[in-house]
Amino acid sequence: MDDSALSQIENGTAEEVNTVLRNFNSQNGRAFEFPDLVKDRKKKLIDGIAQKLNDPNMALCYTACLETLRILSRDPGEVEVMTTREVLKVMQRHAGLDSGVEESRDHSPSLKPDNKNVVVEALKCLCNLIYNSSAARRTCSYNGCIESIVRRLKTYRDPDLAHEVKFFDMRMLFLLTALVADIRSKIRHDLHGLTYLMETLDLIIKTSVNHEQQKGSLDTDIPLADNEVDLACEILKVLFNLTVHVDKTNLEEEEEAHFMRMVSILHDLLVCKTESSDKREELVR
Repeated sequence: MDDSALSQIENGTAEEVNTVLRNFNSQNGRAFEFPDLVKDRKKKLIDGIAQKLNDPNMALCYTACLETLRILSRDPGEVEVMTTREVLKVMQRHAGLDSGVEESRDHSPSLKPDNKNVVVEALKCLCNLIYNSSAARRTCSYNGCIESIVRRLKTYRDPDLAHEVKFFDMRMLFLLTALVADIRSKIRHDLHGLTYLMETLDLIIKTSVNHEQQKGSLDTDIPLADNEVDLACEILKVLFNLTVHVDKTNLEEEEEAHFMRMVSILHDLLVCKTESSDKREELVR
């Protein structure tokens, strides 16, 4: 990206920024390293994009901005220029995860995204950075992201909440619980994560049953759509992270009830039919 393009990103209109970034994204859509984008130039690009994402008059180019950040976030080299608190806060807000812990104690703001593509791209960026950067993991573990994901988990019954948002919520939670051991107890106990995760699995199964009944099917097997299997697998991975190190020989009554319920839900999932044999194998694994 040359100086002219960087200048347009910094000073151009939403239409001009959108055009420049769409061209960059098209040329680098499959790239994982950017040796020609030296650190100072990369920082200037990211700062310019963050400035646009903070400007409500630049909504036209939000998706292109976040697509560029997603592409750049694949590269673990010099990742620190993308993991400043300011840049992460911008991504957090566009992912719909910016409601603070203190605020959530008094009221539960709506986290339903206004623009699915923007939210999904922001979640993808955060997932890449959490995977590649310990600084991003630390920040996203304690800036309200986890609380907001769990709170949005309670709204998964809402048909207006896009599947992709649910999926990348769970992908992000999986990465955090896999890589930051300190937050597992908080999610299990303080945020009642096991309860909400199992309720979501139960919802996936029941939604399929209801769909079959509405079609008048007499088949008692439950066909899960491919995207439902994908979501269920991400949830199961989070549940594994949250429970793998729990002492099963010394469970409290509530924890024992959680594990018994989990066994029941896992049984229901294992006897489910799926739309494709590949997804069936993924679910069993």
